[in-house]
Amino acid sequence: MNRKTGAHKKFWRFLADFWAIATIALFIFEIFIMKKSDTIANLASMVYIAILSIYAGQKEFYRWRQQHYLSLHWGEMFVVYWTGLMLITFAFSIWNGLRLPEGLAATYVAVITIFALTKKSKSLYYKKKLRK
Repeated sequence: MNRKTGAHKKFWRFLADFWAIATIALFIFEIFIMKKSDTIANLASMVYIAILSIYAGQKEFYRWRQQHYLSLHWGEMFVVYWTGLMLITFAFSIWNGLRLPEGLAATYVAVITIFALTKKSKSLYYKKKLRK
């Protein structure tokens, strides 16, 4: 793996992490502080899902091209964070008579879908590697 490829990977990971944190923070601010939804957090979530998709896709591409991408289980952590936010928001919404933000639900579904797809790809990769 050359230096340019490594910088490219770090760039997309940084963007994915930044937008994840920003999107979670915006959802928390809008839901728990402003007690409303369907505003700026929804726009941030669209950017986040696009960047996460690019990051996950390139990570799997490099894995299959024999340029192993070191993973420290960040995906699992983000699924836990989003699940926690969903559960807390769901309870808060019921308690306060608010509507669960559609953008949050859509983001959660996208995050767990991307996670499941990358886990399956990783599993298939290692099965193929063991057969060689």
